[in-house]
Amino acid sequence: MGQKSNINSIRPFLNQTNLSNQNITMNLLEIHFIRNFNFLLRLKGIQVSKTTLGLTNNKIFIYFHVFFGTQKVIKYRKYKDIPCIDNGIKIYTILKKISSFLNSAIIDVRIINVNKQVEKTLAGQIFLIYKKYLNNLFDKKFYLCLDLAKITVLFVSDKIKTAVFLDYVGRSFCSIHKKNHVRYFKLISNVFNFIVSVNTNTNPVIGIKLQISGKLKGKAMASRQIIICGSIPTQTINKNIVFEKIHVYTTYGVFGFKLWVHKKH
Repeated sequence: MGQKSNINSIRPFLNQTNLSNQNITMNLLEIHFIRNFNFLLRLKGIQVSKTTLGLTNNKIFIYFHVFFGTQKVIKYRKYKDIPCIDNGIKIYTILKKISSFLNSAIIDVRIINVNKQVEKTLAGQIFLIYKKYLNNLFDKKFYLCLDLAKITVLFVSDKIKTAVFLDYVGRSFCSIHKKNHVRYFKLISNVFNFIVSVNTNTNPVIGIKLQISGKLKGKAMASRQIIICGSIPTQTINKNIVFEKIHVYTTYGVFGFKLWVHKKH
């Protein structure tokens, strides 16, 4: 027989759960609008780095911080007006239904371009690192090299999430031949050394660690490559360590990417 629960011990946890109307509204927006809108942006090849949601009185704020690739920027510059239609889905009608369902008069939706927050001096320094491997690793993929330089600067400036940075690291690995895996590891090591050594007020990174698992260098057996720069403590209770992982699908098989980032408090 199990021991009966004491209501006095459960009451503090019950007080922490706030089932107010504001939290219900936030959850509905998170499920029905923000996730679907993020999915539509990803179909267009636009990365959502951060989403800000707020509710004051009768007004709802939804801010999307997005990163446009170089090819997308060149494409969208040709158009003066971009219609808000994707596969027959009108965003205006979706917002109208949400406002009527939530009894809200105003919904403020903004798309903030993170590309404008790239520091040119840091971008020039990091691009010199990628430029050394341009002919070997990024042959016929100059735009991907530019996007990697921008993403690295935004990651150092703490303007994007770690998941977005890891996603672009995985994209660069997809376009590399198996004979160039060693050069790719050297490139990532140089980039990580640059990230840790940047002395700016906005750089929160103290240490960074990347683990790549799979059939590296074209071998039949799976192996593991670990790249560490800076300090990565084993005891993570009192440390701010962000962990992300993805699967990268290439012509040579599936590779697992795991990233640990040690940040300041």
